[in-house]
Amino acid sequence: MSDATHMRKSAIIVAAQGVIATYGFKRTSMEDIAHAAGVSRPALYQSFANKKDIYRAIIRSHIDEIQARLDLGFEETLPLHERLGAIFDIAVLEPHRLLEGMPHGEEVLGLKDEYASDLFLDFRNYLRNAVQTQLTGAGKIDQQRADDLSTVIDLAIYGLKSERRTVREMEGEIQRLLRVVVPMASSMGGAAV
Repeated sequence: MSDATHMRKSAIIVAAQGVIATYGFKRTSMEDIAHAAGVSRPALYQSFANKKDIYRAIIRSHIDEIQARLDLGFEETLPLHERLGAIFDIAVLEPHRLLEGMPHGEEVLGLKDEYASDLFLDFRNYLRNAVQTQLTGAGKIDQQRADDLSTVIDLAIYGLKSERRTVREMEGEIQRLLRVVVPMASSMGGAAV
């Protein structure tokens, strides 16, 4: 993909996100997106076949940004609860803050299973691995226990998200989860975390 094509797609994604956030996915037309992006409809269709493709591109863009931030890593000197808290803030709470601030955030989130379930499943696995990496870092616990614990954490986070809790409620529940998980990880590995 040429730089110009990439830049055009990025501009369309940003414009589409703004229009969809304002008017909702169903009420937004390809014409609305083309107008907001400053491109013709034929140019828009050269980049994206339909709104579903645009939705997926928006989600992919957000996931890529989150993964890039998490891939930078965290200071090993930070306590485990702070590293895990940062992961959950970046990967779970920030996206929900964004959606909570959108007039049509519920509608946008509601489309994830229909249009982008594979992207969310891949991201969920990525996040589970990121948590597992923090748990096994510096010899805190062995791989199998880290896998078990990261799976339990994944299920807890997924449960919070599926209950459609507010960000404030999720923050409290994530703190509660960390109060349980961090001592458990510590007792599994016998090392201070």
